[in-house]
Amino acid sequence: MLLDNRFGGPQVRVLESAPLLLAQNIQTIILLPNNPGNTYQLAVMRGLEVKRIKYNYPHKFKTLKSLLDNALWIYTFVPSILAMANLIYKERVDIVQVNGLMGFQAAIAAKITKRRLVWFLIGNVYPRWMIRILMPFVVRLADKIVLISNKMKEYYLLKNVNPTKEGKIRIIHTFVNYEKITSVSEEEQKRIQNELRLDKNDFIVISVGNVNPAKGYEYLIEAATLIKKVHENVCFIIAGARFPEQAFYWKRLDELVEKNNLKDNVKFLGLRNDIPVLLSISHVFCLPSINEGTPIAILEAMAAGLPVVATDVGGISEQVIHGKTGFLVQPANPERLAGALLNLLNDRELRNRLGKAGKERVMTVFCPEVFVEKHVALYRSMIHFK
Repeated sequence: MLLDNRFGGPQVRVLESAPLLLAQNIQTIILLPNNPGNTYQLAVMRGLEVKRIKYNYPHKFKTLKSLLDNALWIYTFVPSILAMANLIYKERVDIVQVNGLMGFQAAIAAKITKRRLVWFLIGNVYPRWMIRILMPFVVRLADKIVLISNKMKEYYLLKNVNPTKEGKIRIIHTFVNYEKITSVSEEEQKRIQNELRLDKNDFIVISVGNVNPAKGYEYLIEAATLIKKVHENVCFIIAGARFPEQAFYWKRLDELVEKNNLKDNVKFLGLRNDIPVLLSISHVFCLPSINEGTPIAILEAMAAGLPVVATDVGGISEQVIHGKTGFLVQPANPERLAGALLNLLNDRELRNRLGKAGKERVMTVFCPEVFVEKHVALYRSMIHFK
């Protein structure tokens, strides 16, 4: 069960892992809500089995739309549980997997149908009071809890909700398909360079991630302002969807670009399906997030051989080894961000060394083989769970 039809990190994990698990005789049925987004279409295009049910999750009270979304969540809560329970019976599901803290409808449906429940806890965007309230229910309902990094264990499992059953918690890192990332032709590179009107002497910094406040792009723009004072020919590429409900944020970013005279240096590309090509023409990857789990975008950049500059939030420090595969800086600190980027801009040998080390790390620690092995072991332990 996925909480959102909009394409992002959790959706990438599920869509990329389903074919790999099927090769191990583990069939995945993807459940999505009837809300805007393109994950359903992408899943169908890939030949994956996918179902849709009307359900929602609670939103922060910011606008009239968020108020309506919360009303819809309440209105559909019980009907969605019944629909999910019916789907579980109909499809003869053995294990229900919830992706995200707020997936209580699927969790309750699993218990009604007496199916095993594994709960994947991914992001760290929830306030501490919410974690304290909800985690005791998660621990009680779930047969297994999977976290995507050890840092997430600290974030979610507070002392008063620590499970007592040995082996209940598993750590399974995100993976990346590095063969897909590195299969880029020179013709594709030239096409992108022409499309973006890039000069051969441009130094390219790339960021990948949907445009929302958690990504901290305003700090990258501020860092770009500082860097431009030293190097004029630096281009910052930001690839990620702009969702209508985040319009207040990306309009603010556009104003910041205009204010700092960066229209020729900062390019918002929107949602792209050619990320490997964009990575292949770039020199450094940067992710200035203020909240994260373990972003796949970082692993894709490392697989492409790019050094990474990222903020030390969530589980990023388990992906990027400071000083060896990239640099970690404090969140919301454009000066530190600019300093780390300038270090790499001025030192090609350092870029090459960190990029090579990052690629080797991805191929050994964050590879599909390890990911699949841990999932197979998890599911098998649950089928025989007593």
